[in-house]
Amino acid sequence: MRKLYTITAFIILALVNNTNAQTLGTKKNITLKLMSYECGDFCNIELQDVISKATYGYDNIDQKTKDNGILNAIQDAYYKNDGSDKKLKGKIYKAVIEYRKTDIWTTPNSTEESPVKTGKKKSMWMINLLSK
Repeated sequence: MRKLYTITAFIILALVNNTNAQTLGTKKNITLKLMSYECGDFCNIELQDVISKATYGYDNIDQKTKDNGILNAIQDAYYKNDGSDKKLKGKIYKAVIEYRKTDIWTTPNSTEESPVKTGKKKSMWMINLLSK
């Protein structure tokens, strides 16, 4: 019976440890695939981790992100192809992501106004570096 308690405690500790793996400052190297890109009033990008299938977008990109000109190149190619992302889909990029605090932004009621910081922060996976 004591063995059962020990094994159960070990399993619970392993699960708790796995759940708390997202500690601030943790970094990962991942490979991202461009799934979609579009621009209207605002631009939207969807990048997917090829292994975990987690998706990343502009919510995961901030002033600390070093994109090596990739985001501008994607946008230029999008407009060069008459607003189509067909030639962009499937492109592969390397990324370094970090679990860190980032600003929370709110979108005003008008589409003509830019989003503004709320003064609050949240912890999430952010792209630090994007490269080919």
